[in-house]
Amino acid sequence: MPSEELALAKLALLDYLGVTMLGSRELSVNILLSYKLKYFTKGTTGTHQIIGKNVKLNQLDAVEFNGSSAHALDYDDTGASTQCHPSALLFPALISISEDHNISGKKLLKSYIIGVEMLNVLSKCLPFLHSNGWHPSSVFGPLASAVSSSLLLDSSEKQLANSLGIAASLSGGLVANFGSQTKHLHIGNASASGLKAALLGKGGFTSSEFILEGPKSYFAAYGKNDICLQDFLPGFGDPWSIKTPGLNFKQYASCALSHRLIDIAIDLKRKNDISPSEITGVSCRATPRAKEILFYQDPEEGLQGKFSIHYLIARALIYGEIKTVDFTIEAVNDPKVKNLMKLISFEVHEDWDDSGNLWRPDVLQIDLADGNQLEGVSTYPKGHAKNPFEWDIVQQKFIDCSEWALSRKSISNVISLVGTFEDIDDSSQILKSLQVE
Repeated sequence: MPSEELALAKLALLDYLGVTMLGSRELSVNILLSYKLKYFTKGTTGTHQIIGKNVKLNQLDAVEFNGSSAHALDYDDTGASTQCHPSALLFPALISISEDHNISGKKLLKSYIIGVEMLNVLSKCLPFLHSNGWHPSSVFGPLASAVSSSLLLDSSEKQLANSLGIAASLSGGLVANFGSQTKHLHIGNASASGLKAALLGKGGFTSSEFILEGPKSYFAAYGKNDICLQDFLPGFGDPWSIKTPGLNFKQYASCALSHRLIDIAIDLKRKNDISPSEITGVSCRATPRAKEILFYQDPEEGLQGKFSIHYLIARALIYGEIKTVDFTIEAVNDPKVKNLMKLISFEVHEDWDDSGNLWRPDVLQIDLADGNQLEGVSTYPKGHAKNPFEWDIVQQKFIDCSEWALSRKSISNVISLVGTFEDIDDSSQILKSLQVE
């Protein structure tokens, strides 16, 4: 595995640990934890660490909690042409395996990189799942988690094949739940389901040998009857998708499809010192996929604000920033923001056709009371693989996300461990460094 790919995997690991630490404070995962403690643990001591709490749960519950925490803020990575959130889907299961087995850091990182590749291949086979109402992370995630977990468990080819079949029957999640707490659970459930499938397959549990292709198969059920997986495998790992097209890290805790327009709004405000009272209209134009997913025009709850261009752009133009704390009921009902939202339109590019490029630049146009007009475009938002975050930016993001719970010494220790992760013999060390103080 080339060193550059391992370096990118370490960047993803540090980002994952940070957003999971901060996400563990969210209401959704605390409801989930209370449920697990009441109905599953029932006062007994668990075996696997959950991040952000000094609590242990059984393995699958811990993975589901950590995966849900990682996605609770919608601050976790995307990209690699996966339609998914790779790190939140893969790292919870892989790190939990390291608690039971002597797994080196390099082996864990390699399994993660191959899991990302699996997500990439499945995404090529079933593009545009969002348009059909499916959440790709919930559809592809269990299979990728099963593959990467099986590799870490040294499963045989037959065991891995059975794990894939099991995972396929544990997949599924709906776009209709975007903007609700259930979207967080999609990720945790997918990661845990993949691990469950890997453990069952390792233990001899069987599944269909023809689960992916053919009539009534996985691909057929999700809308494609004519897929031949072999057509998509020749490029597997050449190049590794973690590098090309690459992962995208988030600067804002909102849907990734909103980030281009947010970047434009903040940039125009800072360069032109715009006052909200000067604005008479705002036009946002993006791709059909963005329009389909950012569907809350007038959000009533904080989580809905993460999928509302009207809210995000109004807040960005008023305050010049989007913070992780900007997604509460109070924030989305800010009177200043509400008033400006009425002046914002959000449409697909007026000349878009079915052959359009999904990476066509988003356009934001602001009409001012003096008759002037401001316009900006963005193709690759900050943090995108083609406009990347360097180590120091992700490091600062981790510090910002974890300083509520960890001392400076512990934070420094985590950063150091991740920085040399491919050299450590026991990858479970990372959890010991994340103990809340």
